[in-house]
Amino acid sequence: RMRTTPSFHGRLAKGSYCLKLGAPGRNRTCFLSVRSRTLCPVSYRRGKRFAVYSAPSVYRLLAIIALSASLAACQSGAHPVVSPSPVPTPHTSPAAAILQSAEVPTGLNACPGSGPIDAYIAGLAGADAPLAARVSTQWEQLRAAGATGGAISVFASSPAACNAELGAVSNIKSITSFVAVFGDSGQANRAWGSGVFGFAPPASGEILAGVTRGSATGLGTSSWTYDRAPLKLACWHKSVFVAFVVVGNHDATAFNAATAAVDARLT
Repeated sequence: RMRTTPSFHGRLAKGSYCLKLGAPGRNRTCFLSVRSRTLCPVSYRRGKRFAVYSAPSVYRLLAIIALSASLAACQSGAHPVVSPSPVPTPHTSPAAAILQSAEVPTGLNACPGSGPIDAYIAGLAGADAPLAARVSTQWEQLRAAGATGGAISVFASSPAACNAELGAVSNIKSITSFVAVFGDSGQANRAWGSGVFGFAPPASGEILAGVTRGSATGLGTSSWTYDRAPLKLACWHKSVFVAFVVVGNHDATAFNAATAAVDARLT
């Protein structure tokens, strides 16, 4: 029987203890390294190493992931199409809608004060203060009914007709046009029905000599005309406008051309 020495027993006990502990980073036997560490890595293994990431590295990784997700959403997601809000079309200004110099028969000249109604009233006050006061009151009534602007043009063959009352009968050739714009069509229609500068439509169904009302005038349902020599008159409502044309000592051709020119611009 093989005899062992105490020193050998001590070393064996020490090795058994090392086997039980299996401490990481130490060889498996606690004895001398007699085997090649390259050929026998199990016998001389070290503890497992774990990757340790610093906080900046984690933040960079999260930022890259978030950026990639955003780019993917932009490329694959449907982008909504934003439609521009519609811009309302402005209405024709009264000054542009009234009768212009090129649209009247030859021999007629524009009277001073033609243009904005306030300028016309101011000019009229210097020649006939009572008449100017009446016209001013009639204009204020239209403003109270919702008018936001108005303009008038007066053309005459003699300056004597420039300061005459609207619609006055004389032997002077003249053409007058007036246009007022209102806040809405309802206001304009009510103002037309109440009368414009003293020109009020006849009652529905009323038959008067020389008077035509409604679509038969060619100016729409809210219109009326008067035709008794030497005076021709048309007063009508269209959209947000109220207009009238007064022609003295001219034929129907001049009258129809004047009303058609004004009506075409009431938009």
